[in-house]
Amino acid sequence: MSFRKFFYLKCFQIGGLTALLILGGCSTTGYGPGTPTVQKHAKRAYNKPYKIKGESYRPLPQYEYSQVGKASYYGGRDVFHGRKTSTGERFDKNGMTAAHKTLPLPSIVRVTNLKNGRSVKLRINDRGPFVKGRIIDVSEKASKLLGFHHDGVVNVRVECLVGESMMLAQNYNPNNCNPYTAHGHHGHGHTLRETLGNTLKRVARNPPSANLSNESSNNSTLKIARPPEKPRRFQTYSTTNTNAIPGVLPKGTYLQVGTYSSQLNAQNFAKKVATRMRVPCKAVPVKEGEKSYHRVLMGPMKSKQATEKMLHELYIRNVKDAFVVVQN
Repeated sequence: MSFRKFFYLKCFQIGGLTALLILGGCSTTGYGPGTPTVQKHAKRAYNKPYKIKGESYRPLPQYEYSQVGKASYYGGRDVFHGRKTSTGERFDKNGMTAAHKTLPLPSIVRVTNLKNGRSVKLRINDRGPFVKGRIIDVSEKASKLLGFHHDGVVNVRVECLVGESMMLAQNYNPNNCNPYTAHGHHGHGHTLRETLGNTLKRVARNPPSANLSNESSNNSTLKIARPPEKPRRFQTYSTTNTNAIPGVLPKGTYLQVGTYSSQLNAQNFAKKVATRMRVPCKAVPVKEGEKSYHRVLMGPMKSKQATEKMLHELYIRNVKDAFVVVQN
């Protein structure tokens, strides 16, 4: 064998060994370029293709994911607080959770605010946001930690944490999951049922005031808003009132759940309410003299009983300024 052939052969062997070492180094984590989701969750309805408002979505079959886009938050007015997420967990606006259109459920992501560099880990347990241009909807608590609560929308980087997502999925139980930690673990070995039971006992010893709400929480207790003893009598007013909206809405009964000076914010909130509460909702422009704004209205409601039930449900979720609008 000539020296030249011997030299090239050695270079090839060394190069191949180097490539193997590099590949070996990459594979020490145990995850490939397309780590499949845990099978028991892959078969669930929340990881199946679905359609919202005529647009189709196909959840990812693997955990690997990294994307830059706009983030928003939900739960600010308590409309969604306490309602079930896609996986069956109860949404808590003070929890460390988020909604994503296609990431595997459940999974854990790191969300980084590109404006200030802050980052948090969140558990993906819901679908959304179904607003063009947005890639993730975080809880109100997460928006405060990320520093964009007052901005409403911000550019973020969302990265799925493969190993932590797999560990979460292996032991995930939506009925026994701490909302205040990304991994859903309970401190000091307490289960969610035990924590809730202890809270109820404490509330029984020290009855809360009627204004007790879910304004704040910590990682070990749940604060419970005490519902009114009887459904609140809802108010009505007709189109002869100064707050009427003549010629804009069909006749019927509606629930006003918010007002916004920004049309975009009103429309986004209306979409969230419609998706979560499963009741039609729209943003209606109103002009009073030189003043103009947008009212967010749910409805038309099917009956007086349905209206009372929804108003009561909003009331116990601390949306106490909601009221009935009768469009004649």
